[in-house]
Amino acid sequence: MSATLKYQTSFDELNLTDCPQKNAIGKDCEAFRFCFDTLEHPDTWITQAEKFKREGTFPRENTTTKRLCDSFGLSFFITERAANAVWKAFSQRVKGKMGYTSLGKGQLLKTDGLCSPTENSGHFNFFEFDQCNLSNRFVIHSKL
Repeated sequence: MSATLKYQTSFDELNLTDCPQKNAIGKDCEAFRFCFDTLEHPDTWITQAEKFKREGTFPRENTTTKRLCDSFGLSFFITERAANAVWKAFSQRVKGKMGYTSLGKGQLLKTDGLCSPTENSGHFNFFEFDQCNLSNRFVIHSKL
């Protein structure tokens, strides 16, 4: 029996038939994620899609299918260096809007979900399975 993706219902409702991408795979790997000063902060483990829905700004129109799909994945980086380079490139306004203060580090497992291919920046999206709980495998690694 295969695991169900956490947002499969949303993918179906939005007709995102190729979400996540066919080349997304489960893998065991170390990963880094922007987070708040505590991993228990309510927004540490939610996707951009969830934030958009909460704020009433869900981008159903004027966005690509890929961007809409990507908004349902949690953003991670393959190395601390990659995460810090991306953070450094953000403007102060963007950093302030996101509100992150720390960099989390932990392990993703094949049984947690599917990872999109890693971009040149070292970023990848992680599409969780229904029962995934990452908070017990991540720690605050450093301040941003």
